[in-house]
Amino acid sequence: RQEVEVSRGSTWLDLPVRGIVRGRWEVSNYDVNEAVPAQTKLLPRWSSLPRDLLAAYPFQRRTIDALPPEIRVASSEDVARARLQAQAAVTAALLARPVRASVTARGISDFARFSRMEGLSVGAGASHVTRSGLRLSARGRYGFADKEPKGQFAIGRASAFERAPRVQIFAERDYRDLAPPERAGVTNSLAALAFGSDYTTQVDTRGAGILLRGVPNDASTLRVAWEQTSPLSVAASPISGEFAATLDAWEMRGVRAELRGTGGWIADGNRSTNGRWTVTAELGVLAGSDGLERAVQPVVARAYGNLSLTRPVRGDRTLGFETYWGAAGGRDLPPQWLVFAGGPLSAPGYDFHSFATRAFVSQRVEFRQPVPAPAFPLGRFGKAPPHVTLAPFLQLSATASGLGVDSSIAGARYHRGAGLWPSAGVGVLFFFDLVRADFSRGLNNGRWIFSLDIDRGFWGIL
Repeated sequence: RQEVEVSRGSTWLDLPVRGIVRGRWEVSNYDVNEAVPAQTKLLPRWSSLPRDLLAAYPFQRRTIDALPPEIRVASSEDVARARLQAQAAVTAALLARPVRASVTARGISDFARFSRMEGLSVGAGASHVTRSGLRLSARGRYGFADKEPKGQFAIGRASAFERAPRVQIFAERDYRDLAPPERAGVTNSLAALAFGSDYTTQVDTRGAGILLRGVPNDASTLRVAWEQTSPLSVAASPISGEFAATLDAWEMRGVRAELRGTGGWIADGNRSTNGRWTVTAELGVLAGSDGLERAVQPVVARAYGNLSLTRPVRGDRTLGFETYWGAAGGRDLPPQWLVFAGGPLSAPGYDFHSFATRAFVSQRVEFRQPVPAPAFPLGRFGKAPPHVTLAPFLQLSATASGLGVDSSIAGARYHRGAGLWPSAGVGVLFFFDLVRADFSRGLNNGRWIFSLDIDRGFWGIL
């Protein structure tokens, strides 16, 4: 403790004395800076002169001249030279075309899947970049129930940073889905194998054409191809239950153009509302025969998409809006060119794709609220969060018109006509909100339906 001598005087300070008595005292006989090292006191002092006066004494040397000699300072020429070298290195990396081959796949379902049309099917893909810069890609799979091979071969100019070529020429044979997925590929394979619940509506497609990426932006693709399509039939058997009938598609051939796009944005200035959208538009000039073996030459168009908006409302609560829509039109509209709805996303509480129509729109409003729940251990990764998220929702789906063709042509299960189809339910999100279980009921001749799936952000790899 530093001892000080205090006495009354003409200069007054508020000073605590022994922590109890406070008085007004003059402080004197106090040594300051006594603990500062002597070498510190020899350092130059900061000048307090005004800037105008200091300008009269300019510093004639460069500031870097005061640096130690072992420190090298880059000159402007050195910086310019380094910039040119970096540009040359990046350019060389972009233009490098090393010869290499690799195994590829778009997701887990490319290696193994199960469906009512194929049963168990296995496959793989491969990619090879030639010395001339061409990327050769191939993938294939084989179904053990239908005993049919499928695959695609594509060729295009290799892009930088291992991206897919912007322009590709391809030939393929595939079972093409006619509507956006209602659940992840792995989830669908497990449900189809165990319970006979296959959420795919497909046609056998053979074709060749060109694929353009980045038209009109990096998040879009344009595909133009000559195709031949034909209906598929149930070829597999599940462990339990039975599969629903497939779509009685028409035999068609012709040119089909498809434009896909996706995007996201922040909708308001305070960056609290998030949104994402996807759109697919198709145009077909076709020829073939209908279900009654009559020759038809349809010119048809179809578009469908969805819009998702989420907004925090208070604390960790979230309000979500999901919109699904689709429309189709044209002369002699084949069943495979209708828009399909029904399932946990487009119309919860109603059977999968029980709506086959020329137009539909579906709107969901959902409120998400975290609630306490037991935290289960994850081994060396710690514990799961001690809460789950409840997501009660209401949804209203509307179909503008009925099937438009004889129901026996399209299949017995596509029977619902025009009308309003409300739904209600509750979702439970758990395991870091990566897994979602839904209990939903269709309120207009619907039923209770339970669904379990992975977060949609992971569907691309599943």
